[in-house]
Amino acid sequence: MVDGDGTYDSSVVQSMISLVANDAVDMVVAERTLATNSVDQRVGHATGKRLISGLVRVLFRVDTRDVLSGYRAFSRRFVKSFPGTATGFEIEVQMTAHAAIVAATVRSIEAAYRERQLLTNGRSKLRTIRDGLRILFVIFRSYRQLAPTRFFGTGALLSLVTAAFALSNWPTDLQGQTAGLLTFVAGLILFSSGVVLTAITRIQRQQLRLAYLQYGATKK
Repeated sequence: MVDGDGTYDSSVVQSMISLVANDAVDMVVAERTLATNSVDQRVGHATGKRLISGLVRVLFRVDTRDVLSGYRAFSRRFVKSFPGTATGFEIEVQMTAHAAIVAATVRSIEAAYRERQLLTNGRSKLRTIRDGLRILFVIFRSYRQLAPTRFFGTGALLSLVTAAFALSNWPTDLQGQTAGLLTFVAGLILFSSGVVLTAITRIQRQQLRLAYLQYGATKK
């Protein structure tokens, strides 16, 4: 997979294919490094890339420093088991989440990258704030699928702590007591949702894992 605007270095493609074909790697991610003749990246883009990549590394425990890279190589079993439903810039995050769900082998390789303006004299299609928010939504939706217990459990814990604080600090205030009780109920609902979705998600993850395993490793 590669963007068609000529921004990625084609000289590393054989190394990427070799990792898949010979080392049983399921997804190779080309981590972008600015070419020597490239212009500097926009501050918003560069900062957003680092923040999102760091967040994904923590949540999904996938070791790649460039989650949004559009230059990748895949094994057959990864492609066959990947239920691609995202569009636009979110698909890279969904691929990374899928790798975590099926316990796929992921490797990174550095590749030179030139800004689009050098090649087309045009403006990037990426809108920092709008697309950043869309990507964050996909990250948390994918994390909810990967770890619903942690996702909803965190919300439940925060709700219960807030409720305990309200009930203990405003014992005679009707509004404070009402807010505390409502927050307590919200915490219980979040906890129950986490328990139910964990059971459902476990079945879905097992199905994806089986779809991934049925094709066997690429390595000969």
